Amino acid sequence: MSEPGGWVDAEGLIGEVADEIDTLAGRPDSTKRCLATVDTYLADPTEENRKRITEAYQAIPEHLRVYALGDMDRKDRPLQALAFDQGEEARQHAIAYFAKLRQVKEAYERKVPADGPDTSPRSTITIRGAVYPKGWPADPGFEVLQNNFPAPITVGGATYPTVTHAYWALSTSDDERRELIANAETPYKAKQLAESAPRRDGWADARLAVMTGLLWAKFQQHPQLAEVLLSTKDANLATNEHAFSGFWGPKGRHWMSRLLEVVRSELAAERAGITLMSPTPR
Repeated sequence: MSEPGGWVDAEGLIGEVADEIDTLAGRPDSTKRCLATVDTYLADPTEENRKRITEAYQAIPEHLRVYALGDMDRKDRPLQALAFDQGEEARQHAIAYFAKLRQVKEAYERKVPADGPDTSPRSTITIRGAVYPKGWPADPGFEVLQNNFPAPITVGGATYPTVTHAYWALSTSDDERRELIANAETPYKAKQLAESAPRRDGWADARLAVMTGLLWAKFQQHPQLAEVLLSTKDANLATNEHAFSGFWGPKGRHWMSRLLEVVRSELAAERAGITLMSPTPR
């Protein structure tokens, strides 16, 4: 019986593993390093820079060289034309090939999808969830977006001092405790009162919809706060509030940040006069 074999020799396998280690570590692998030497050569076509292409090309595991350009028609021939002396005509064809490749890449990178950019060019805006024992400042900035901000909302015929009060009051099946939570002096005390109260049946499954409705109510009933939210445009939002469970923040699925972005989008759609869809039922 023959020993099992493969088409990749030991040297090639070691090179492939080294490439994988580089990738996992966030470093360019042998192929990317080689393509970087090509860019350097095109910018400054000296013999020294061409020799760097040769060294980098030979550092790519042999069985992977044919895939270096992702071109199954030309394969790695343009690379070889620069890495080795194949005559001036071959070199010029290779230079033209890479120049065209760069043009295509730059055009692709500049292209914006028809429905808008894939990612926001704006920096992430962090809502710190700051606490102000001596009262809120005159201009709390983006902190007005946190659920503890004193912006009374009316939902279901009841009025609550903050979104936090409303969330915890609605979470309990105890009517008496619900009223105490709604009238708690601070959002923190509302949470304390709610922690020992019985939850509504199915609350864990409903809380996402409840929070969405409360946020919508807050920004609909307080237009000046909606303006602050809309001023963030399409920036990623990150909130570090601790008034709820980890489910809502960075330790969970960051739902609070995501819901703020969804409500922001609904407000933007409303302002744009788009009425084909209805906001989340309240």
